[in-house]
Order: sequence, then C-alpha cells, then structure tokens
Amino acid sequence: RRVGTTSTSTLPTYIDTIAGNILSLRRPSQTPSLSTDALFAPTRWMQAGATKFMRAALVVAAVAAAGAAATEVSVCRDATYELSPARGAICSGAGAAPAGAACPLAGDIATRDCHAPLPSFRPSDQRCVAQEDAQCRIVTGSTWGCVFPSVGCGNTPPQQLRGATGASNARAGTVAPEIEADADDEKACASYAKRAACKADTSCKWDKDSLSCRDATTSDGADSSVDDCMSYDKAFNCKKDSSCRWDASEKTCTSKLVSPNSCELLTKAVECKADASCEWDRATKTCSTATVSDGSATGACELLTKAVECKADASCEWDASTKTCDVVLATVAPTPPNSTSTDAPGDTIVVCPLLTRRFDCKADSSCVWDAFTKTCAVAPSATAQPSTNATSTSPKSPTQAPAVTPAPDATSVSCTGLRRAACLATSTCAWDADRKQCNSLASTPATTTVAQLCASVARKGVCNNVVGCAWDAATTTCVVA
Repeated sequence: RRVGTTSTSTLPTYIDTIAGNILSLRRPSQTPSLSTDALFAPTRWMQAGATKFMRAALVVAAVAAAGAAATEVSVCRDATYELSPARGAICSGAGAAPAGAACPLAGDIATRDCHAPLPSFRPSDQRCVAQEDAQCRIVTGSTWGCVFPSVGCGNTPPQQLRGATGASNARAGTVAPEIEADADDEKACASYAKRAACKADTSCKWDKDSLSCRDATTSDGADSSVDDCMSYDKAFNCKKDSSCRWDASEKTCTSKLVSPNSCELLTKAVECKADASCEWDRATKTCSTATVSDGSATGACELLTKAVECKADASCEWDASTKTCDVVLATVAPTPPNSTSTDAPGDTIVVCPLLTRRFDCKADSSCVWDAFTKTCAVAPSATAQPSTNATSTSPKSPTQAPAVTPAPDATSVSCTGLRRAACLATSTCAWDADRKQCNSLASTPATTTVAQLCASVARKGVCNNVVGCAWDAATTTCVVA
C-alpha cells in the first residue's frame, strides 16, 4: 500500500532522496520456504522498514530545526538580540494585539547595535547583556515592540506604555491586559517606583531622602545634582555622569559641584589640589577648605605644578622636597614677629623651633632655616651679628659663607615640642625614643606656651604642621593640641 505524501519542494534534495527510499521499500520477491526462518521473515522485514523510517524522520526533524534561522528583534533604547523560534513569534505588529509576544530575557546577549552607554552595555567585556526581561508593549501609536521595564521607550515613561507588565508574561509568550496611561502628566514621575525607571525619564529626578520620583522642574540647583549623584550605588553608573565622582574607599557617589563641604569629600591629593578652594593636608591626608586670616578662599599656589611658575608668584614658594607649590604666609603671628614674646609672667612663646616646614620658617624674619638639621631656629640678632643678616638676605650668594645657627639653650627654648634633630642639638634636652618626644634635663624645665602662635594660624594645613597645635574642625580655628 502506497502512503500519500505532501510536497517536499521546500526541503533539501537529500531529504527527498531519503523519503523516496522509505516509500520505495518493497516486500522480497521470493517467497521463503516453509521453515522457521520463513515464519519470522515478515516480522524481520517490518522491523527493518520501521527502523529505516524512524532514522529518516529524525534526519528530517533535525534538518528542519537547523534550517529555521533565529529571528532578530530590537529592544527600544537598547541593542538588537536574536531569539530562538522555540520562544514563539516575536513581539511585533500594530493594533489591539501584537503578532507575537517573544522578547529578550535577562541574560540574553545582543548580536549587534551594542555600544556605550546603552543600559545593557557591559564595559568588562564590551558586550550588551540584558539585565532584565523585556516586555511586549505599545511603544508608539498602536505599534508593538520590546521594552525593558526600567528603561521605557523614547520620551514615554515605562508606566505609560501599554502591554505586558510581568516577566512571566514575556517568558510565556503571552500579553497581559493593557494598562491605561495616566491622564495627569504631573503624576507621571510619582508613578515610578524604581530609581532606574525614574532616571530614565529626563523630566523626572529621584529623591534619595524620600525614595520617590518627582518632577525635575522643581530642581533646587546644586542640591539636585548632589542628590542625583548620591542615588548611584554602582561605580559604572556614577562615572557615566560627568557631574559626579566615585569614592572607592567609601563606595559612594558624590557631586563634583562646589559645596560648603565639597573639599572634605575629596580623598586624593591630586583631586584636592585641583580645586582652588581646597587645601591638602599631608599630615592627616585629608582635604579641607583653604582659608587665610581674612577668611577668603585660596589655593592658587597649589595649582602650580612647576617650580618656575611657583617661584614667579611672590605669594608662593616651591618646596623641592615634596615638589609642590605652597602659599607663603605673609604674617605668622598677628603681632610683629619675634623669636620670643611674653604672654604672661613666666610664660615664654618660642616661635621658630615650633615651625617644622621650611617655607613657614623663612616667612618669619626672626627665624632661620637650618638645612643640615632640617629645623627652624632663632635668627641671630641684627645688632650683634650684622654679617649674618646680610647672609640671610642672600642665602644663595657664592661669596658669603652660610650662617651658623647657635644651638638654643634652656633659657630661650623649651624642650617640649622639639623635633628629634633639634632636641639632640640642645644640651639641656634628651630625646625619648619610646614616646618620640623631647624632654628637658633640667630639674625645673622652662615653661612654654603656644596658644598665641596657634591662634595666629588660620590654615588647617599649616596648623597641623606646627608642633603643639591642632585644627579644630568645629570652630575652624587652630588651637593648642
């Protein structure tokens, strides 16, 4: 009995050949003799025919599956993906219902049109990987297309797009009931429940305090930018926003806009020095607002990175040891500088030995910097040693010998607060290696107060570099440590 066939013109030629061989199977022409083999011959013939037919059917199915090419589908505001026919018809068409509902699912990799800064773009391997299940929705007019729920399509927020609303619908290939768009445009931003969806709409902004989405037209200037930056919880999203910076140590995103405490947010010296209103404190490795005695912002010297530029500015001085440009303080104390002055009977203020940086020492005309011991000492008297003054005014003169600084004694210098080099150079002092401090050998050490000196310093960086002083962040003043 011949089996009816359908047209196989669309199948490959070798499939026709296989089908023809199956249909041309015939019973053997010779009748077997009446024996045991003859009794089972029809059974063997039927088994052989069935086996050949099954093999041919498997070949046809495999070729048909391989021949069905994957279908490309583009996601609105994202890349293009390929979907297997097993997922069903892709989301497309126009009208009340789509022609299909299949869209890319989370984890699918785009095949083309992938580039930064698409939502699915992954910088680590330069590929686009779907971060969530796309849904089949009406994207414009009555046209259906695939949309990531947190991204939306065009200028239309995700909540105003009609169509499927759940990932299960996209996986099942069905379409959920339509969601009518909110007629009140002012309530559109408030309808966003997730930050990603809120930020995808340029007319909205995310409020981190209330964890809600609000209208961007109610922007409050710099505060809005700060809030926007702080809403980023990943470094990649933070760095994509040109108005934000990522703090790797705190794992937070902050705004680059200048604010009252913006300097404190900078954790790197190069970033701190790049801001003219900030000052880097090498001792505490912190950044703070730079101020001088009149309270105005400064930091122009810190912006000069070359020695020739720094030396060309009379208000700046180049520090060769750190290769940085620092501000030269015109006046260290509010009163005319003196190596010692009286604050109260029995109290002596020794200014020079307390200055630990060369440019601070040289800024005080009553002090001289000792390059050998790296300490600041009291300059010789102008009347007692006039030649020394001439040398100090021209320290680089080749015709004059460098000034010799006499070792301080117990009557003019207290051991308390001296650095190791200065302590060892003073016969009445001894260096305590365990406590890393200088102690007096005299039974009744000289009393020294630095309150007036600390009060005269207005910059945090200078204050923390003066022995015995510390910066009080609460009052923004330099006080006795």
